Amino acid sequence: MNAHPMESKMDVPISRRPPALLKNVIAMMGLVQLMRDRSPDDDNLGCFYGYSGYGKTEATRFAHIKTGGPHLEIGESWTRKDLVANLLFELGVLKPKGTLSEMTRQAIELLSAPDQPPVFIDEADKLVERNMIRNLKEIADKSRAAFILIGEEALPGKLERFENVYGRVIHWEPAQPVDLEDCRKLAERAGVIVDDEVLSLIQRASEGRARLLVSNLNNVCKPFMAARGLSELKAGGELPDFINGKHPPRVRRFG
Repeated sequence: MNAHPMESKMDVPISRRPPALLKNVIAMMGLVQLMRDRSPDDDNLGCFYGYSGYGKTEATRFAHIKTGGPHLEIGESWTRKDLVANLLFELGVLKPKGTLSEMTRQAIELLSAPDQPPVFIDEADKLVERNMIRNLKEIADKSRAAFILIGEEALPGKLERFENVYGRVIHWEPAQPVDLEDCRKLAERAGVIVDDEVLSLIQRASEGRARLLVSNLNNVCKPFMAARGLSELKAGGELPDFINGKHPPRVRRFG
């Protein structure tokens, strides 16, 4: 006897299910295509930016898997040499070595290959804050490979301090808060049956942040439904208190 479709889906661990094709995932793939289709005379920087929790990292991972392009997440402690060494590692050089200038030349050579997919630079705000953005510009300028900078809402403003970098960004893509259609996709992926009115309540509580909405579905709705034997959450019925990402206030002091 075949399992019910919803039951079989819920049996698959979330980490092994395909990512939900949210609007920000589609927007990122659109940006990738724009960068690939650019004229040889165009500059080669794109920027994907938005508030924390909007799903930029998930969109970047999806694009990285689809294109095979190198994906760097800039570390808090990185130096300029760390930046280039980690880029070389992503390009297949398992033990990068040499001076900064030698490794930079090697990265430029590797990225100059025909049909090089875009390079995804996550946490790109740190490139600006740690004064590494000029190193990236050198590699981008000389290799002509496409680079997509991913960062917080303030990233465009931070890049404005470096006019010769800011002016080379040919496509700006702002990440958007989840809408109701996105919420439905995330609920389906989580295996939680929730009607649209309740989903709208969760969406508002989550302030449109995909990360927080997923937490509400998995860590609030699921235990609440399991404890009450509910198969679905509907408006008009008993509902849990949805989390909004803020810590609860202290009720009273001891004594």
